[in-house]
Amino acid sequence: SFAFNDYRESLAIYGTDAHAVGDKWTVDASKLPVFLGLLTPKGSINVEITGTEKVGGAEAATVKMTFDFTGSSKDGLEAHVVGESTGQRLIEAKVYTSLKIKGKTDVKASPQEGVNLTMNGPLALEHTATVKKP
Repeated sequence: SFAFNDYRESLAIYGTDAHAVGDKWTVDASKLPVFLGLLTPKGSINVEITGTEKVGGAEAATVKMTFDFTGSSKDGLEAHVVGESTGQRLIEAKVYTSLKIKGKTDVKASPQEGVNLTMNGPLALEHTATVKKP
């Protein structure tokens, strides 16, 4: 399992500078401590701010990402993931209220000595969250 809105992941992707609609940049996945639940990611993540909209009365950036990276889980699973995501990220709170991820993945695992598993197929994740001001 993994958590959306991880502060360390967010800082590595967005940095501390403000971004404007139309901004595009590439993130070296190895700079992230974790991405989509995978440790030690290697590859690239292309990020674009495509617009803004109101979400629950707060201003949100519409963010599009494309990614191609490899990584491993704490259980030793190795994965290659290629895909894209779109979502709304609250500008002030710096959290996603919605995120849709589509792609494909190749996974290799060895649950015990002499047993090697290989799996591949589509990847689809959807995340929604509600943020309330205190």
